[in-house]
Amino acid sequence: MAATRRTRPTATPADTPQRRPVDGEDEQFARAVLHPDLIEFLLTDPRQPRGFWLLGGHLDVLHEVGDHRDPDNLVPALDLRCDILDRIPQQVWS
Repeated sequence: MAATRRTRPTATPADTPQRRPVDGEDEQFARAVLHPDLIEFLLTDPRQPRGFWLLGGHLDVLHEVGDHRDPDNLVPALDLRCDILDRIPQQVWS
């Protein structure tokens, strides 16, 4: 049986890692996911993602996609999700 993990990052530039609020069933996992590079990205990326959830093996990003059948909308939305995943440290998944 796979463990369910969910995290919703919320942060401001003045937050320290110890004071950064996290929401998840596994706080240690959530804090590991919220690496400083990811926090910086979420706060500064011009696409302005409003947050994300990791639930089991799925990533859900709070971001407007538009018509998901239109490649002009879908490709940038997928790029955003890849950019988020790229900033989660590899050791988080082991």
